[in-house]
Amino acid sequence: MKAIVTNILAIGLMALSSLNAQNKLTVNVNGAEDDVKGRIFISVCNSPQSFMKMGVYNKIVEVKATKTTISFDDVPNGEYAVMLFKDDNDNNTIDLGEYGIPTEKYGFSNNIKPTGIPTFDACKFEVNENTTIDINLQ
Repeated sequence: MKAIVTNILAIGLMALSSLNAQNKLTVNVNGAEDDVKGRIFISVCNSPQSFMKMGVYNKIVEVKATKTTISFDDVPNGEYAVMLFKDDNDNNTIDLGEYGIPTEKYGFSNNIKPTGIPTFDACKFEVNENTTIDINLQ
């Protein structure tokens, strides 16, 4: 009987630990082409409320090659959306031209090409294990 209770507890603890699994999210940013300068500002959001604002994970990385790889450790299971931009002139913001159209490269998870303001639902993806996504700069 003691062995059965021990096994049940072990199975329960394993199930509980998988609910809080910590994963590595890797984002490959492609498309710097000949433009290997500046920094990439990247934000990982976990809800529609945080999307297009400050995410739950944020980084700024120097662009040193046409492909930049950015990793986030200890990401719990869940739905996420990524947005990023490449700051070419080091002014810490995405520059906008006429009609609010970005003049610096940007990208979203699922490589959506927005015709308006993108949504969390259009960009979201699932993380329930170590996950790698590719985002092409636009």
